[in-house]
Amino acid sequence: MIRNTMTSFLVLFSLVACGSGSNSTSLSSNASTPPSNTPPEVVSAESWQLTSGPTDNRITRLVINSNSQTIFAGTSDGIYKSVIGSNTWTAINASSPFGYVSTLCIDPSNVQTMYAGTYAGFYKSIDGGNSWSNTSNNLVGSVTTVVIDPNDSNTLYVSKEGTGGFGLYKSVNGGLSWSSIGDTFPPLTFIRSLAIDPTNTQVIYAGRHSGGILKSIDGGTSWTDVNNGLPTDVYMNYLAIDPSNSQTIYVATNGSGVYKSMNGGSSWSATGSTLAYSFPFALAIDPAHPQTVYAGMYYSGAFKSTDGGDTWVQVNTGTGPTSIWTLAIDTTVPRAIYGGTEDGKVFIGSLSN
Repeated sequence: MIRNTMTSFLVLFSLVACGSGSNSTSLSSNASTPPSNTPPEVVSAESWQLTSGPTDNRITRLVINSNSQTIFAGTSDGIYKSVIGSNTWTAINASSPFGYVSTLCIDPSNVQTMYAGTYAGFYKSIDGGNSWSNTSNNLVGSVTTVVIDPNDSNTLYVSKEGTGGFGLYKSVNGGLSWSSIGDTFPPLTFIRSLAIDPTNTQVIYAGRHSGGILKSIDGGTSWTDVNNGLPTDVYMNYLAIDPSNSQTIYVATNGSGVYKSMNGGSSWSATGSTLAYSFPFALAIDPAHPQTVYAGMYYSGAFKSTDGGDTWVQVNTGTGPTSIWTLAIDTTVPRAIYGGTEDGKVFIGSLSN
């Protein structure tokens, strides 16, 4: 089985603890005993098993509270939750009109605290997702990406669009108030993805809708372009930082495959030619084997590299030609990977230890 207990981290690689366009992280604690439900038996990550799905609509984020063995799905029609292994999902939209949920994450220091970026603004829960309050305040518009500083969970960064235009904002009080940190950006700069260096949280990367990637080394006060070798006329869909070496960064681009930097963004090169001109939406780096990287693709299922992106193979047996929008790696032994799809399904495959 995937687990007997859920007492270790689930890493959803899209940005430390949330989503780039969110690696999210699901966290656990030893504060209480988890329920006995366990997921179904799974096959290897070279093939996938359909577990269940909360909706017929797009799944944008998957995050797991390992302490309660609960999986949350951000979707295009709200937030759903399920006890792992139950294959039953419950909508948790009653207290808030979420609508489209762009990103979803759990506070790494307190798993009862969750954040949701939605088309209706920014929401916070302090009771494990049972109830939500709108903490948008001066953050007007649709919140598309959120990341949490892994060393200070009161510090959040979000990108927005819609009412009031595009912007990048920072909170230092857990989302109660926000200040703009994108004032120096060119007009109409839309940030699609964010990543924080886990070894130096003053270093932030921002992937743009057009224009490549920006980097800050002072917590978002100032920004510079880091586009050497990178196409700048395509979307930067997703950023993922190697957990074993933060100088190694991957970016999923919309139409040009996956690019990689090995020097903190100073230069970039295309990864294996198999993904050239492809449309990856999500990336996941296996923390136990950082040379192993997964890419969720547009109508191509998933691809896997075991050599840091030099070569890629398709691993979509069981999923068919679906679009995988979010990937989640569960580090509980035996380990597993989850994929959420365009049409509301959740697939699972096992990983080697």
